[in-house]
Amino acid sequence: MHLTERLKQELWQRFGTQEHPAEWDGLVYGGGKLSQRYWEYFQSIELLALTEDSVILDIGGGSPVTGMGFFSSLLATVAKRVIVMDPNIRPDATPPPNVTFVREPADEGRLGRLLDAHPELTHISCVSVFEHIEPAVREGIIRAVDGHFVGQAFIATLEYHAKRTYFEHALTAATLSDLFSPFTRFYPDQFCASPVWCQDAFDTRVLFRPFRRKKREHPVDIPRWYPIAFRFVPVA
Repeated sequence: MHLTERLKQELWQRFGTQEHPAEWDGLVYGGGKLSQRYWEYFQSIELLALTEDSVILDIGGGSPVTGMGFFSSLLATVAKRVIVMDPNIRPDATPPPNVTFVREPADEGRLGRLLDAHPELTHISCVSVFEHIEPAVREGIIRAVDGHFVGQAFIATLEYHAKRTYFEHALTAATLSDLFSPFTRFYPDQFCASPVWCQDAFDTRVLFRPFRRKKREHPVDIPRWYPIAFRFVPVA
């Protein structure tokens, strides 16, 4: 069986179970199967297209509660090696034999040095990270990848709204352009959006309609953001 299909099967079996908790608080993630978060992992698996020789850097794939995040743990079941770069990895966590912890933030300098030290890296994943870090830092990550990564693919997922930000560092059309414009050695060959959105992506405030006969109140239910995913590959 191809590794992509093996990972999809394992994702289905693991997601939402007590044995494989979420990285944020150690609890089972509340979105459920076929949720937005499930899609981010599912789509990342497809975009990575791993082989048995794949060596992956997972940026932001650690956890202060569980040590390794859910996705890093999943990748480690098939990959030759996984490097997890995240300052939030629990200090006493012990990685599996094919996993290396780098307890540092992925800023431009640190990431560049890590990539120079590991030219064997074939893939980089960055799942739901960019919308939670400052613009200068995340743009530095892209410059480091562009200048130092010699592998096959860089994939990322993030939450996006074209015009407005509803939480700190959320991506818009303008800031998304700023984020990825430093790429010169890589170009996007896959660019997609989730078919499902998270429940908390909607503004559920009540809207008062003063001109209606009975002046009823109606829920707004306006989408505030939606998840998108990218794959960047080297320019030929």
